[in-house]
Amino acid sequence: MRAILSLSGEFNVFILIPMVTLPQDVVIVRETLRRLADERGKGTLPPLGAMIETPAAALSVNGIAPHVDFLSFGTNDLTQYTFAADRENAAVETYFNDSSDAIFRLLQMVHDDAPQLPSAVCGELAGRAAHVARLLQCGIRTLSVVPPLIPAIKAAVRAVRIE
Repeated sequence: MRAILSLSGEFNVFILIPMVTLPQDVVIVRETLRRLADERGKGTLPPLGAMIETPAAALSVNGIAPHVDFLSFGTNDLTQYTFAADRENAAVETYFNDSSDAIFRLLQMVHDDAPQLPSAVCGELAGRAAHVARLLQCGIRTLSVVPPLIPAIKAAVRAVRIE
């Protein structure tokens, strides 16, 4: 964190906390960053975000939101933990469905509980044009995709009309 704080003066740095489960996870990181910044005489912290990768984080976003500047959904892990189905385990892979209503319901719940926070999606779901409209309807405005998928995802975004 010291190195990140040092670089934040020269670069546009954002900090994303992985595997957040409870609000206390982000509180600890924010308090530590504040203490380290104070030690170095830095008044401004880089924007701090929480990865929503667990159902517990999605259901606890009311407690997480006051401590972060943005959210990012890790849909691969969120799906794995929601369905208790490892995407790399053939015995349970039929349960792994990142475009299921359950996943979109979690995304929508988080947005409804913290509409003031910018939210992004990373994971395979973000790179599937067929689901872009539904992601946008859930309030997602940033999609993290591999470079070869950018043209198709841009076209899908441009085709959506949200009312």
